[in-house]
Amino acid sequence: EPLVDISESDERVNLSSPQISEDELGELECKYCGKNFPSKRILRRHLQVHNSSKPYSCDICNKRYKRHYDIIIHRQQHTTKEKLTCDVCDFSSFYHSAIANHRRKRHSQEYKHYCDICGKGFYVSTWWKEHINFHTGEKPFKCEICDKAFMYSRYLTAHIKDMHSTLNGLKPVNRCPFCDNYFIHKKSLKHHIKSHTGENKCLCDICGKELSSRDHLKVHRRIHTGEKPNMCSVCGKAFAKRCNLISHERIHTGERPYVCDHCNKGFNQLSALVI
Repeated sequence: EPLVDISESDERVNLSSPQISEDELGELECKYCGKNFPSKRILRRHLQVHNSSKPYSCDICNKRYKRHYDIIIHRQQHTTKEKLTCDVCDFSSFYHSAIANHRRKRHSQEYKHYCDICGKGFYVSTWWKEHINFHTGEKPFKCEICDKAFMYSRYLTAHIKDMHSTLNGLKPVNRCPFCDNYFIHKKSLKHHIKSHTGENKCLCDICGKELSSRDHLKVHRRIHTGEKPNMCSVCGKAFAKRCNLISHERIHTGERPYVCDHCNKGFNQLSALVI
């Protein structure tokens, strides 16, 4: 990428100057390399690739970095033996950056409802009330068809839609003949059946492993490339799979969605629940 001198004031000028154009689709184009970006914020960050300066400074040691991602990783070095605590609620962390991100995300907006247990804020009272179930382990939303219970009403709605879709009130439609799963759309069923027949196998060009879909192949190849596009907004840790990021974020939120039916103890990962 070509390097040019772009100061912060230059960036603001560039965003409204011929250096950056907006096409009919609303995408912003960088005139230095021709790449398109969906928003000015992302474009500003991209412009640092062409910038010979280091605009991101550590607020603890003043060390400077060229990329925003690098400063996030660097800040993890500034840990303390004692946990730091938010001055508004009881949230605590070993990382200065985690405390700063927590304050920005939890206390910079005027929420109407707050969880007394973890301090998480909500705009809608329904979301707040259902969130409490995460801490208590209660599952008040019960399926009338199979008696399965859920913590959230939206989980129950999704369950009924996915598992109990019927045709004229008779029986589930689009059922898989191999495993008895059933689907709302025939297209989804056809794609699923290929996972049994092997018709949709995709071959990794690096190690030769067969994957059941192109999406799975894309995620698998990150093992070889080291790509980790899913980054935690609190501590900066990155993951190859989005599901691993979601599981990791529960460390910061305190959420424990997997509850033991026998002792009501909650866990942040399903693997910890299964004996």
